[in-house]
Amino acid sequence: MKLTNLQITFTEISDFVEVMACGTAVSLVPIASVTRESTGDKFTYGGKDFCTKLNTTLREIQAGVGQETFGWCLPVTTSHLLR
Repeated sequence: MKLTNLQITFTEISDFVEVMACGTAVSLVPIASVTRESTGDKFTYGGKDFCTKLNTTLREIQAGVGQETFGWCLPVTTSHLLR
């Protein structure tokens, strides 16, 4: 998987189909809209299909029933706790 980090302008987010937020617990939440209060510009997003699919996959991996293919998940044993 290749990660691309891009800076975008505020107006470019009008082209987005879906916007989501991710916190430290790796749970995804779809964003319905983004508003710039200083100008009143508001962009609304109706799509959440990808967010839902990705969140389901993440939860399955967290529960140990989904396939994790990147080597991010490691077993935690009592020896890890004693360090």
